[in-house]
Amino acid sequence: MPTNQNQNEKDTDTEDNAAVSEVDSGEKGSLNNAYVRTLVGDIHKKRGISESTNAFIPKPSSKESSVKNGSQKKRRNDAVVHTFKDDVQHLVRNRKMSIARIAALESDRREEEGQDPLSPEPKKTGIIMSLLALFLVIAAVFGLGAYYLYQGQLSSNVSQQLDPPVVFVEARERVDISDMNARGIIDVLATTRRNTFAALGSVVELYLMHLQDDETRSTELVHVSSTAFLTAIEARIPPSFIQTLQSEYMLGIHTIDENVPFLILKTQSYGHAFSGMLAWEPHIESDLLPFFSPRSDFIKPAAAEGANVFSDDVVENLDVRVLTDADGNIRIVYAFVDRSTMVLTTDIRTLTELSQRARIR
Repeated sequence: MPTNQNQNEKDTDTEDNAAVSEVDSGEKGSLNNAYVRTLVGDIHKKRGISESTNAFIPKPSSKESSVKNGSQKKRRNDAVVHTFKDDVQHLVRNRKMSIARIAALESDRREEEGQDPLSPEPKKTGIIMSLLALFLVIAAVFGLGAYYLYQGQLSSNVSQQLDPPVVFVEARERVDISDMNARGIIDVLATTRRNTFAALGSVVELYLMHLQDDETRSTELVHVSSTAFLTAIEARIPPSFIQTLQSEYMLGIHTIDENVPFLILKTQSYGHAFSGMLAWEPHIESDLLPFFSPRSDFIKPAAAEGANVFSDDVVENLDVRVLTDADGNIRIVYAFVDRSTMVLTTDIRTLTELSQRARIR
């Protein structure tokens, strides 16, 4: 009996060796010639145990298999993105909610959040509109900045061309009188006087300009000279007085309880200037009204009320000439603050202020 068993073992070994030699002689890497040894195979070949032996071989339990499959399924589901479709399926399957009910609830939610339920991308549309509004605001800011920068540069260039003032002033305002007649110039000055707002006690020069052809045959705004101004308003001044005037002068307003007008003239001859002012006295007020009105509104000249006589007076050590109306109100007052400077105004306080500024210039 042992002899037969040994013979079987030898036959089995011979078959194994033959199989191995076939694998070795076969093409490397061929799946058909692959040889795999297993525990079951060894038992069958070497022990001669029947197929029933498989029952003793450990196999994975159904519980372990289900756990393994569940873990793989769970890991596979973890990679899935949670979507609105999943929520709908959950509500339909677990809560027995209809599709129509879900759609109605979603519409109500969007209306409460201020969204248009028919709009597929309300947030995106809102962001685009906000960006567009921001772009328009930025463009407007840059446009205004460029405009004011240009205006500032233009004003700076013009201010560099202005002649120096006769006395110190807090501000200068350019007034274009091109192609205006005598009455038009006075009316523009009166309007400017009413519409100018300045700090209390400040002096504002009204810098008169007009268009004039230059050497290159192009027109430009230039300062109106003293003789050109008096000629333009048709002032009834003796020619001898006009001939002695210097080109520099000042026309402006002094802000106290109202805007008080004034005129400063520079002369090269005190004698001709004084006699010329005496000759102009009967027409000064009528030539300068309504700009030289005691108030900002128009009033009749003193000559129309039968009082058109100047008298001498002394104010702050200045010899002044004063025109008063029938009620004793000052209409015109002027004085030579030095032998080359004459100040003409409608208020004693303005005359005093300008004379002090002329002395410290």
